[in-house]
Amino acid sequence: MRSRRPGPALVLSCLALLLAAGGAAFGAAKAITSVQIVDPATPSQIAKVDAGGHLLTSVNGAVNAKPAPPGNAFATTHLVPNNGGAPVALVGPSSTAIDLTALLVTPPAAISGSLYSQVELVKWDVPSGAPDCQTNPSSPEGIWLFELQASEPELGLSFPTPLVARPPSGRKECLAATTAGFDLFMNVSGYFS
Repeated sequence: MRSRRPGPALVLSCLALLLAAGGAAFGAAKAITSVQIVDPATPSQIAKVDAGGHLLTSVNGAVNAKPAPPGNAFATTHLVPNNGGAPVALVGPSSTAIDLTALLVTPPAAISGSLYSQVELVKWDVPSGAPDCQTNPSSPEGIWLFELQASEPELGLSFPTPLVARPPSGRKECLAATTAGFDLFMNVSGYFS
């Protein structure tokens, strides 16, 4: 029995496969000798990285940089009653941004049954001279909505990237919550930035 010769399509596909594999191997084998990182705002500041991946600097010794802790932290707990959706101010008024990093929601007492509560975090702004969050507020804007089941009535969250409520220019910002279903305690924490 005689074997057939490979057709042109098979020859071309094998050739393409070899070139693709060889090109990737060539690219992986080619060493990068240096990398320059340039800040577009100030092109004169260039950071260089050597072939081993080490940052080349003009600093002798170790650099011990740590992120600075937030300057103006807050932590507060409020009872948010099931009152038909009227928001309860949690934080504010603040002339700087309110950065929410953690939230704990619990009912004041045990709840039985198949109830659930719809909870919404809202923000609004007030004039810069306002002493509280009820003085001439803008319309509330929802920033986060969730449901809490009576069977699992506690919810604890942390936000590695904070939820941010930033005031418009010349105004102060307020962070509030509403609930529809059952009363809740809301413990919020974060910082002003």
